[in-house]
Amino acid sequence: MRLLGKKSAPEQVVSKVEHADVKTMVASGATALAVMGAVTAASAVVSSLRARERRA
Repeated sequence: MRLLGKKSAPEQVVSKVEHADVKTMVASGATALAVMGAVTAASAVVSSLRARERRA
């Protein structure tokens, strides 16, 4: 699925990355991974609880 603003996005990201500090990039990446992990874990818990309710 293509987004309309996709062509202009990479240029902005590149300019931000060039000026960004490496530590900031690493920290933001780690934070993003942690958030994604938490969301994945939460969705797994919710789905398992729903499965238990269906069985009972």
